[in-house]
Amino acid sequence: MSLVSHPLGQQQKGFTLLEILVVLALLSLIVSMVPSGLMGLNERANHQLLVQKVVVAARQCSITAQQQQRSIGLGSESCPLPADTAELTVNAESLPLFHADGTASHTAQIIIGAAATADRRATVVKIDKLTANVSLQNSGQ
Repeated sequence: MSLVSHPLGQQQKGFTLLEILVVLALLSLIVSMVPSGLMGLNERANHQLLVQKVVVAARQCSITAQQQQRSIGLGSESCPLPADTAELTVNAESLPLFHADGTASHTAQIIIGAAATADRRATVVKIDKLTANVSLQNSGQ
């Protein structure tokens, strides 16, 4: 802050234009760094939400098959996967059928987030054949 003298001999306190510009430049630099950090948090939260939705869908499908005493395919009309499946790596032939006796047709793996970025690990939802148990694994472990 500098003192500025006026023709009437009065001095006023205030910031110079240069000081204000330096502060604005620093603030804009700080503000520009914030969204990049928040984007990573948002992506991780969306990934975790999708993982939870897939696990819930698989478990619900297994329960429904036992309650209705019939085989139901995961990803079928009666047992759909979540709508936001852009991150899923799975082919339709590998999705299991859940049977009325609490088993699955085969051991299956649904990979979530595999090709999203090189620095983020994928999450694998594994469905066991004998027990139809749904579990999670992180790839690269």
